[in-house]
Amino acid sequence: MKNLKISILLSFLALYSCKEPVANFTEPQPSEKKNLSKLPNRVLGIYSNPELGYKLSVESDLITKTFSNLDTVSIQDYNNVEKENTKLLTQLSDSVYIVEFSIIDTILNLKKGDVLRKLNQNYFLNTKNANENWNVSKLNFKRNYLTLSEIFNESEIELLNEITNQTVTDSIYPKTYSINKKQFKEFVKKNGFSESEIYVKE
Repeated sequence: MKNLKISILLSFLALYSCKEPVANFTEPQPSEKKNLSKLPNRVLGIYSNPELGYKLSVESDLITKTFSNLDTVSIQDYNNVEKENTKLLTQLSDSVYIVEFSIIDTILNLKKGDVLRKLNQNYFLNTKNANENWNVSKLNFKRNYLTLSEIFNESEIELLNEITNQTVTDSIYPKTYSINKKQFKEFVKKNGFSESEIYVKE
């Protein structure tokens, strides 16, 4: 039963790294802006979101998000799970331990071909997907608060259709858009990237 519980927990954690945006783009955004080689020093550090249980690690060329959960397991059960996602923390008795289960999701890796651009006070994290299009996230930093925003809502599809004069009738996601800098700027101004996670610098 414990092995089943562990498997369910790891599957649950994995869901946090599998959510896909409802829209992507044919080129990195904002278009016509130069690529940045690194994030500024003031943004670098470790951030946390206690409500969601996330930690965000921001390096100059790499951003990763970690979701963790603690549980008590026997050493026998621990030996039967993959060690990549687990860490022994405390021994409670001869056979029972507190174990940390975690999933690490890479948000941006400039060394692996991801693209970083800036528009006004926002940074845009561009990652190429399996279809050779670009998923885009928005990052904003202000007074030790970091906000990471995504395109996850149907209302944003409607907004992109309006801005680009597209009429999309199929129900296949994600939708792919070819958009210029002016249109992208309008999308951001009209509350595109509406789903956000807020992190506090540790």
